[in-house]
Amino acid sequence: PHTHYSRPLWTRIITMAERSMVGEAAAELLRDLQRTEGRLAPFRDDVRRKVIKEVNELFESVKATFAENPDAHNDAIMAPYLAMQTNGMHRNKRAVLAYLNARLETFMRLRWETGGAIPADLVDCFSPSEQLFFDTYNGILAEYMESLNYLDLTTNLSHPPADFNIEVKVLVDGGKVALEDGSTLVLKKGKRSFVSRTEAELLIRRGILQHI
Repeated sequence: PHTHYSRPLWTRIITMAERSMVGEAAAELLRDLQRTEGRLAPFRDDVRRKVIKEVNELFESVKATFAENPDAHNDAIMAPYLAMQTNGMHRNKRAVLAYLNARLETFMRLRWETGGAIPADLVDCFSPSEQLFFDTYNGILAEYMESLNYLDLTTNLSHPPADFNIEVKVLVDGGKVALEDGSTLVLKKGKRSFVSRTEAELLIRRGILQHI
């Protein structure tokens, strides 16, 4: 004979089993990564919250089941539902962690490609915690390079630079860039100037300067 369960518990279990959208929010996070293909897109906090809410609901349902019958996992009727809910929790958590980890890898790559300043068109893509991660990573990297006599590891060192300074032309209007030597480069389109090769390479990659 099967253990008798109260109607509220059965209602909760059946409702969860019949919901075709279980795991859909988690899948949406992974599809977002697939669509962007390594490019940084706005943080999907609304979807992340849905996944966490679903994990909590699954957990509470499993907890309620075992509170009513500690041997529910051996019940022929209840065991499949418990397995579905437990697997759903683990799947959702793995999806969220994969989403967050992929974004962190993008932030680290961005730091090496564009320097310590976040490009203006990507600022709104960061969540507050991601902004904190980027700033912290940037600080750790800067501190390490400082310990190497200010060696900039983000530049291409396969071919030693022929000159310490190179002539560049400004491609954009507006703003200023603080240089390592304490001077300031005023961004006026068409203006020519001599900038250290290390700093110029970062600004060239960002489309601000052009090597002449």
